[in-house]
Amino acid sequence: MAAFDNAQVADAYSQLTAVIAGFSFSCLVGLLAYRFGASSKGALLDRRMQSALLLFFSCFIGMTTSSLAYSVLSGMKDFALALNVGHVVAGTGFGVAGLMGLLGIHQLVLCSGLRIEREIGIVAGSLVPVLITGYQVLGLYLVDGYGAAVFGLCVVLVTLAVASIAPHLKASGDSLKSSSIWSHSTLSLVGLAFSSAPSLAVCILAALAQNATVPIWPAYVAIVPTFIMSSWVMLTFQRVVENPPEAVIEPAVELAEKISLEGPRVNSAETGK
Repeated sequence: MAAFDNAQVADAYSQLTAVIAGFSFSCLVGLLAYRFGASSKGALLDRRMQSALLLFFSCFIGMTTSSLAYSVLSGMKDFALALNVGHVVAGTGFGVAGLMGLLGIHQLVLCSGLRIEREIGIVAGSLVPVLITGYQVLGLYLVDGYGAAVFGLCVVLVTLAVASIAPHLKASGDSLKSSSIWSHSTLSLVGLAFSSAPSLAVCILAALAQNATVPIWPAYVAIVPTFIMSSWVMLTFQRVVENPPEAVIEPAVELAEKISLEGPRVNSAETGK
């Protein structure tokens, strides 16, 4: 019976992450083109498009570095333990970058006015984070057996608990409007860090595999950022799903009219004094 080839799977993941990185880059270019076009024409620019821009940038960098990590893993066929540990570590970068991309798509759906944001929120904001965590738990089982599987199962159960209570933790519209762009900015920056760092860890594992025994603790550590980002994304989906899009840039024509109307009003007030 032929053995399961983890190195070949890593090569396939490298190609998959590169394709998704290309998709994210296309979204970035499209959003930037719309941004410049909208500004020149004085059209409304939705706040959620700014959030989507940040999230797709995080997804692009994360997927690019994940493609590098899986490329390194595809050449580690003779180092079984390092390859298995590397798969779990690289799964963090792949999963977190994917969550950033899904949240960016959700922001664009909210901008479009399509009434499917709840369905996308259920799939991408609950099911996908649980699946990503479960995927890493399976890899953890290959690394350290049943003990690791029990640890990973506890993480999955906690993630399911967060998914079950997330719909009851919605923020009010007023508090969200004033902090939405900043909350997504923080989320995208943390996601950028968590999705890029695993590629460096995989390269270190590859170097250690040549001359030393590879430790298994990085596989356990890799589960933690995945759980943090999965929980954060699930809560974020629930917070934004029922808030309408908000514009942050006024049309140039309306802005000029406001200036022309407010100017004489101030002057007349000063003349009365």
